[in-house]
Amino acid sequence: MRGRPFVQTHTAEAMASPPGRCQRLLVLLGRFQAECRMGEAKRSPLLRRQSAPIQAVTVVGIGGIGGLIGARLALRPPGDGRHLTFVARGPHLAAIRSGGLRLIRPDGSVALARPDLATDRLEEAPAPDLAVLCVKSYDLDKAADQLAAVLRPSTVVLPLLNGADIRERLRARLRIGIVPPACIYVSARRAGAGTVEHIGGAGKIHLGPDPQVPAWDGSELRAVLEVAGIPYQWHEDPTVAIWVKYMFIAPLALVTAAHGADFGRVLSDPQLNAQARAVMEEIRRIADARGVALPADIVESTLRTAGSFPPETRTSYQRDIESRARADEGDLYGGAILRLGAAHGVPTPVSAELSAAIARLRA
Repeated sequence: MRGRPFVQTHTAEAMASPPGRCQRLLVLLGRFQAECRMGEAKRSPLLRRQSAPIQAVTVVGIGGIGGLIGARLALRPPGDGRHLTFVARGPHLAAIRSGGLRLIRPDGSVALARPDLATDRLEEAPAPDLAVLCVKSYDLDKAADQLAAVLRPSTVVLPLLNGADIRERLRARLRIGIVPPACIYVSARRAGAGTVEHIGGAGKIHLGPDPQVPAWDGSELRAVLEVAGIPYQWHEDPTVAIWVKYMFIAPLALVTAAHGADFGRVLSDPQLNAQARAVMEEIRRIADARGVALPADIVESTLRTAGSFPPETRTSYQRDIESRARADEGDLYGGAILRLGAAHGVPTPVSAELSAAIARLRA
């Protein structure tokens, strides 16, 4: 099956936190997230049937996040025998094929990462034991459909997109495989063809069991992350970590895009500040309805985190709207809030108002 490739670029602004600021979210998370599970669960017959050694790894979307994770996987110690594929497109793919992927680290040093295969056709790669999914949200459904054609029951699909309902959207299209809920806290971006920049943050992945495959303990996946030096935290339930991140990115994306405002104006203008707070409250009520226990001061804590950014910070969603980009992640923000609010009977009038204003800008 010939399919369209997918690439994701995460900016250094609202999509993830720069050095120091990323830690504010992590500290907040640590106040209410349970201790990670340390011991290995005893393998059950179900787990033995559905788990398999991870030998073929495919990273789909070599933007900021996918490029960072892909580079770390490629720079692993030699001799582990794993096959690594990057799925990218266009000039970025051509540059990776000809000269490898350049990773600029936060200290300015540069590492050159070479996958075993770089392609724009997922079907050219070996059937993956692990697929790390790092596409933009508007490419998620198409990427999931392509993955569905090559999945086995033991294949792990690790989604590292921004969003509160990413795993649910994947599960609607992937009937088999293991899909752990997950997110990553990092600031990274694509810095040109064949180059990604890790701006700050440890790049820690927060993940946990797939509710659909309760016997799966993630041991094979965690072994891959450990060998590659990719930090992670295993949670009995990583949902809180995912929603804490979403609480930060979604309201600021909506308000900045609707008003063409930077962080400084959102925080200082009474009307815009009130809108940001209102969207956060709508998200908090949705989380409550879904049984996600966010802390009582999540709104104030999130605004303090936003206040630690330079006042001129703008979100990538805002840039897409202003540049009239071919596609944008509106469904990840306003679309998801409205959809989840309706599903749980939670009114979301401010998110609806902002989404309508952005739609008028796109018209």
